[in-house]
Amino acid sequence: MTETLYGSLTTPRPLRAAEPKGRPYLCLSERHLQALWLEQKYFHSLKTAGGQPLEVLSPGMWNAEAGPDFLKAHIKIGVREYRGDIEIHLNDNEWQQHHHDTDSRYNQVVLHVSMWRPEAPKPIVTQNGRVVMQMYLTESLVEPEHRILQLIDLDLYPYRHFVGSGRCAHDLFQHASQDGLQLFFNQAADWRLIQKRSFLASYCIDTHSQMLLGMTMALGYKKNTKAFLSLFLYLQKLPSRTESEWLALMLSICGYFSSTYQEKWASSSAYMDLLNLAKTLPPHPQLELETQHTRPLNQPLRRLVILAKMLSDHQLTQLWTRVLAQWTEVWPTIRDKRSASQALQLLLSLLPHYTDAYWNHHYNFEVRVHEVFVPLMGDNIKREMFINTFLPLLRATIADASPEKEALHILYSSIPASSSSKSRYLVHRFFGDNEEKGGLLDLAIAEQGAFQIHRDFCLHFEASCVGCPFVERIKSHPATFALFNKK
Repeated sequence: MTETLYGSLTTPRPLRAAEPKGRPYLCLSERHLQALWLEQKYFHSLKTAGGQPLEVLSPGMWNAEAGPDFLKAHIKIGVREYRGDIEIHLNDNEWQQHHHDTDSRYNQVVLHVSMWRPEAPKPIVTQNGRVVMQMYLTESLVEPEHRILQLIDLDLYPYRHFVGSGRCAHDLFQHASQDGLQLFFNQAADWRLIQKRSFLASYCIDTHSQMLLGMTMALGYKKNTKAFLSLFLYLQKLPSRTESEWLALMLSICGYFSSTYQEKWASSSAYMDLLNLAKTLPPHPQLELETQHTRPLNQPLRRLVILAKMLSDHQLTQLWTRVLAQWTEVWPTIRDKRSASQALQLLLSLLPHYTDAYWNHHYNFEVRVHEVFVPLMGDNIKREMFINTFLPLLRATIADASPEKEALHILYSSIPASSSSKSRYLVHRFFGDNEEKGGLLDLAIAEQGAFQIHRDFCLHFEASCVGCPFVERIKSHPATFALFNKK
């Protein structure tokens, strides 16, 4: 994999955890283990440290506050069932290092999960003197550890919000020049493109499938990105269907034919037709979508409509070829923001623009018909698809330190930021009240760079900056530290 100047910062593992001697270096963190536990699909035949069979009936609720990592879990060891909390560490020593043995909040822990079995295991004891059962994930993994890093994208999981600005704001960013900061965040954004393409390639071999996966995940819109990923991986294994069959299948998978929805939309002939069609389809898995606090235009129901059209759109088989050909034609013309904006519009115009007699005048299966045109594929969706799918795929075709890469950088720098709640949070975390420096994130390239820094470092120290190696790593890396003084 190509490594950028920023990428070299991530080579040492973000967490300084003790590992057994001789174990190859990995950028593995507790966040990865928490995601493993939540997913419950990357290991099998779990056993306790003592060799008893362990079955996870419910992994529990991922805790975003102080206390155990997962609350109210339900497990079965041997023939006995246990209900309580789960605590997860890279190794057993961290139970005492984090003082859980003297913290009453951990008295309900029924299982301690570690990545590696130590040479001389020691009992895990709670504050009230109870010995906690233990298990080690490496003994049951069905994927090698390096593969786990590719399969788990930490951006798709919840994170705890940090109150106040971070240590990097006070010790690093406030002393840096504006030009230096821009260069650094651009470097992080370039690394993010490489990482995103690697993530897509970990699931799909050919570029066309990687493109479809990336576009599908963009349809997930924040809260449902992970669910749309799972949905795509299931659907791509199925034989081709008509648009209506795809939509009926997805609505059924995602729970839109529950009794609640049937009662709500019983007067809709469009809904009832799809319900009857779904009854003719073979059995399928179930997925839960997050539908609360989402604007009508961004409801996952409408995104499923788009996905059904994509899956039945034969022209999409040529989309990547057309985008690559258009890029090859326009990149030599990109010299400034104006020419970059013109090139961007040409590229975006290649993305599908679906219209539908029903969905362009309905938000859902309501009876009311809206006279105002309601778009399916708006500019925001196309922008997200371009940034998170097509830019990473284009970056993979371009040599470093080439005129073509400089053209891609100028193009990227012409795209405005999304101004999401996460970007506003990171402006405050990285720059405090400095509005001038915070204005860097008004461009998508810097915003995406901030997202990558947050992913590589802040996610592992979200509640506070204590222990975060980011500042020290910058200062001990001469080539990167020099960026901050560039004018």
